[in-house]
Amino acid sequence: SDPAQDDTLNILMIGSSYCYYYVEELYGLAAAAGLKMRVCNVYYSGCQLQQHYNWWKNKESHYEFFCTNAEGRKKTAGVSLEWCLAQQEWDVLTLQESNTGAVRELTVEQGLEDRALYLTELYGYLKDQFPNAAYYWHESAAYQIGYDRAFTVTSIEEQRQDTANYRKFALAICEQYDVDWIPRGDAKMLVREGGYDQLCARLGKGENHEGDYHHEGDIGGGQYLNARGWFEIITGQSVLGNTYVPTYTHGGVTYGL
Repeated sequence: SDPAQDDTLNILMIGSSYCYYYVEELYGLAAAAGLKMRVCNVYYSGCQLQQHYNWWKNKESHYEFFCTNAEGRKKTAGVSLEWCLAQQEWDVLTLQESNTGAVRELTVEQGLEDRALYLTELYGYLKDQFPNAAYYWHESAAYQIGYDRAFTVTSIEEQRQDTANYRKFALAICEQYDVDWIPRGDAKMLVREGGYDQLCARLGKGENHEGDYHHEGDIGGGQYLNARGWFEIITGQSVLGNTYVPTYTHGGVTYGL
């Protein structure tokens, strides 16, 4: 956007729970680097592209909108995609869908064909609204071994294969729709390969989240790790030497990395 109007980098992530976490860490890294950043996410847990598309077409208000800036993190519930888009002159927009076993089972061509309508119209609409913004596809990452809700992951070999499939799919989307990509799986798999699976866990945030290994971890450092990748991709700056260190509170105790 016009720096004369707003010298802050305004980022909007549209997706599922995978765009809910590590937002505060991304903001913290930017602040430590002397960058003004506003990081917002249009969030609905488990959301697929078809849902994003249908809710946009029907002007349905199912999302939670989180805005993180110098004033902290503010939540607005029960809003539509159009409402979220109207909040800023966005400089960066990312689109993402929840993990699905179909990406493992289908070819890249079949996955693109299934999503062609949604991707074409959603990206087309966003680019019409914000012609000067940078656009990204937010890559998915493999779930933990033992995950069996959406589909089963039984071994590190399946994690590797899922990561490779998500990468092929992400790159194909970027080529076809002229957008960039935000990698997600590499760092996560590196720490798993090294035997540090706890890095990809997070503390329980409620009765449904104890032992959650498919979202990036907080105290283990997974959210921080993921935010570092986002920081380098979006800003073009190296994160090495960045002084930001996140802290987390759980059970009345504050932890730091």
